[in-house]
Amino acid sequence: SIEISMYSDALHQCNDLLALYRENCSRLQQQITQLRQLAPKEDVAALFKQLEEEKLEHAKKRCSLAIEREKLQMVESEATVLRKQLEREKATFENAFGLLNSKALADSSRSEDLLAKCTALEALCSRREEELETHKLQLEEMNIKMQQELYMAKMLKQKPK
Repeated sequence: SIEISMYSDALHQCNDLLALYRENCSRLQQQITQLRQLAPKEDVAALFKQLEEEKLEHAKKRCSLAIEREKLQMVESEATVLRKQLEREKATFENAFGLLNSKALADSSRSEDLLAKCTALEALCSRREEELETHKLQLEEMNIKMQQELYMAKMLKQKPK
């Protein structure tokens, strides 16, 4: 019963829509007839020709647009490839720079260590040279003393005669 009522309502609505559609069609046919009566056949033919030309121009523009869209897609894909290549090269550069920076820091540290060792060795050499000079002086003094003692011993041996 409810289904029949719903079906009946839907049928009435469809009939109403069909009536409105028929009225609109009839009104449009009347307008077309009026326009045909108002506009000369040559003007209508010219308008149809102009419409066809515009359709042709539109088709050409659509084709041109499609070509340009393809070019744009190619350029975008090239740009993507180049962007990825640049990112790889940047990563490679950053990696190499990091390695070189680490090596430079290590070399700098090693240089500082070597410089410190060199300074320590120079100080040691300087102390050794001073010690050597001191020993040379002591040896010379001992040598002079020994020569004096020999001279004295020789003089003492010669005196009693």
